[in-house]
Amino acid sequence: MMRMITGAWVAQAVYVAAQLGIADVIAIEGPRSPGDLAERVDADPDALFRVLRALASIGVFTERTDGTFALTPLAESLQSDVPGSLRAFAIMMGGEGVWRSWGEVLHTVGTGEPAFDHVFGMPLFDYYAANPAAARVGAAGLSARSGGENAAIVAAYDFSTAGCVMDVGGGEGSLLRSILAAHPQLRGVLFEMPHVVDLARTALIGAPEIDRCELMAGDFFTAIPDGARCFSSRRSSTTGPTSAQRRSCATAGPRSPPGDGCWWWRTSSLRATSPRSASGSMC
Repeated sequence: MMRMITGAWVAQAVYVAAQLGIADVIAIEGPRSPGDLAERVDADPDALFRVLRALASIGVFTERTDGTFALTPLAESLQSDVPGSLRAFAIMMGGEGVWRSWGEVLHTVGTGEPAFDHVFGMPLFDYYAANPAAARVGAAGLSARSGGENAAIVAAYDFSTAGCVMDVGGGEGSLLRSILAAHPQLRGVLFEMPHVVDLARTALIGAPEIDRCELMAGDFFTAIPDGARCFSSRRSSTTGPTSAQRRSCATAGPRSPPGDGCWWWRTSSLRATSPRSASGSMC
């Protein structure tokens, strides 16, 4: 229980290391002392040492006998450009939007109002539209988290006969790109909020699937356009689709031929690695 109660300390320590890019510095320059690292990332040496020592105690970084800190397998996942990187997700989860919202979860339990709305005075998507930097952090974080889930979803469902797949609320399009990569005969449509479509357009630059992926902007809570046989929406949860997703599916489902339709994806963990860890259900 003590470990659970103090889990927030660990989450913030990981966030600090991710935000400062500590793993990237060590990966490039080798093991470094807290003083060297602090100079490289513009931090206080003593404060940074305490964070690194705390992380080393749980296997994130290792403190060597000469006082330097080196990478461990856990720390390697905090590098920017490695397969399975979770750096962006750590930054998103420890950053202002998520962190302050979770600090007000008691308000949500008491009132039913989203904590984010209470803290920031507007819904999340409105906030992202008004704050592009925050939107980029959120989109990058969700894409990083989705890396392991995408392969499990692609393995769990046969998209081969869909012709065209529309990912509803698919963020930067990482799942759709995975589906298209596995099925070269398919076309894809990413349907997202206008500000997210702009981020997805950047993420698609240089992707092999770019010629088969159409970007469409709109509000999926209101209406979903025609043009696809299979509609997909993801939610990492152990429960069913949200009421908003059900409304979206109700809009999309009647447009799909028999045997296709609107699927929401449930993953049993944040790092799904096998078909069993991802399941799809018709809305």
